[in-house]
Amino acid sequence: MRWCSLLLLAACDGSTSPAVDAPAADARSDASSDAASDVYQAFAVAGGLDRVVILKARGGACYAIVLRSPGTNTTPLVVPSGWELESAHARQPAAACNPGYAGPVANTVDATSVTGMVAWQQTAALPSSISALDVTLSFPSPPMWFPASERLVANDVPVQ
Repeated sequence: MRWCSLLLLAACDGSTSPAVDAPAADARSDASSDAASDVYQAFAVAGGLDRVVILKARGGACYAIVLRSPGTNTTPLVVPSGWELESAHARQPAAACNPGYAGPVANTVDATSVTGMVAWQQTAALPSSISALDVTLSFPSPPMWFPASERLVANDVPVQ
């Protein structure tokens, strides 16, 4: 199932916008050798349930965290008040996490554990920027195309 049908975004026709095609580079402060290849994006979707989708692309895979509001979070992931974790997963190819992606999704694996924190300044219903992100996704019996866990670390990721 495509993100656009899940999140009711207008880019379902397969077209892409410059904002989707040119995401912000990772602003993380750790010294990971892969940091330069990490690309982060965030999207907000207003509706009956508001959603914020945070994406990380590296190599041929992508990782997504979906938060929704209103909600009461009961997971180990620390999120802003009134928000909850809806889902987290990895996909292949890397573009498959973009809401406007119209191509086939080769693989999707749901995370079984999501820990860490997501923060933004709560001045409006939907954030304009993810101020801090430090999340670890864990996967059961992961396939060979991605690790058993993946850490997402970034600051000041603009929300589109």
